[in-house]
Amino acid sequence: PLTVQKGNNLYNSTTLDGHYLFYTTDHSGNYDIWFRDLRSAIIVPVTTHPAPEYKPAISPDGKKLLFVSEENDSSGDIVLIQINPSKSMDRYLAGEKDLIEEKIFLTNPNFQDPKKRDSFVDTDPTWAPNGKQIVFSSDRFSPGLQNLVLLDLINQNKMTQLTTKGAASPQFSFDGKSIVYISFQDSKQGEIYKFNFDSGQEERLTSDNFINFSPSLSPDGNFLYFTSIRRDSNQNGILDLGDNSLIVKLDLNTKEEKILTTDLISIFDTKFSLFNKGSILYSAALYNTINIYFIPESGPIPK
Repeated sequence: PLTVQKGNNLYNSTTLDGHYLFYTTDHSGNYDIWFRDLRSAIIVPVTTHPAPEYKPAISPDGKKLLFVSEENDSSGDIVLIQINPSKSMDRYLAGEKDLIEEKIFLTNPNFQDPKKRDSFVDTDPTWAPNGKQIVFSSDRFSPGLQNLVLLDLINQNKMTQLTTKGAASPQFSFDGKSIVYISFQDSKQGEIYKFNFDSGQEERLTSDNFINFSPSLSPDGNFLYFTSIRRDSNQNGILDLGDNSLIVKLDLNTKEEKILTTDLISIFDTKFSLFNKGSILYSAALYNTINIYFIPESGPIPK
């Protein structure tokens, strides 16, 4: 495992050079953001606020971090901080505890004004590869239904709604031309779709009777990785989130699937990473705790 703390460790995000892993952990009794230097065993706390803070997303240049905070809104706000993992590690090892200089609330910026603060659901932040825009899931333009929202960091944090039929768990393609995400618009189980920025159109990528989630793309955009529940492992007569899951690699050109793991355990938060020259990071429940693990992007190496 890439995390070894007691408790639940989930929501992985790695720097493009594969050196640092940001994640959420509740090992101190509250959900906070930590990171690990993947070249060593050093782990560093980033957030320490009593309110839950989770779903970190490190920027392409490794200098900014997004995450969801319930500090001012229990529905969640998107927060941006500046970060230098190497310097933060040195400061922490030197005894400093507060590593955040300033929190910028990208959503709900007027939280101190009772007349202007909001309580929209804002979650699942992801970076555009150029580092100038982010996309997140929110119900601020569609009350009661989360959709994808584009926020322009260069243009006064202008927000634009991208989808209208429901969308969650977005991940950008490496070229920035599209986003993959989950939507329940055509299936109660949820299917994976792609939003194309040039055309503004949605494309459905999966069509089955399984529960699919946590999509991400390979660097060349030819392969889709996701988690899928395909067997009634708890034997209650239906497929549901209580069943175990597995990781699927889908060739978007040939539509051929490759199953990368078994479904003997519960797997979630699947995401492609450039760690170790191309890996799939995921969280799994083993030994009464949840940790983050990885396999090569082609699948486990046969023993």
